[in-house]
Amino acid sequence: MTEAEREVLERSLTIPTTPLQPNLDNN
Repeated sequence: MTEAEREVLERSLTIPTTPLQPNLDNN
């Protein structure tokens, strides 16, 4: 597993059940 793949995985784990929440990126 490459670093990029790990980053995508971790990112997907932090995404809430409702994907469209721009506030998360701003906090």
